[in-house]
Amino acid sequence: EISTMNAVTSLVLDHFENSHHLYQLGMLSQEQWESDEAQLREFFVDREFALDRWNDKKATYRKSFVTAVDSAIQEPDTNK
Repeated sequence: EISTMNAVTSLVLDHFENSHHLYQLGMLSQEQWESDEAQLREFFVDREFALDRWNDKKATYRKSFVTAVDSAIQEPDTNK
């Protein structure tokens, strides 16, 4: 079960990293990135395993994405 949760968490993070990269390239609107960022923030709510996985593996992601995720985790969702 833990390996499944880790795999799913990695897939979710990979999706959002892709989205963040597209946003940085100008291929994703700011509105869409803000929506994705809110979903990413929600993903970590009450999911200690997701935070643990992120902290264990964030060195494998692009630095700009790490900064974006760490900021999103620490900030309240202002889009609600």
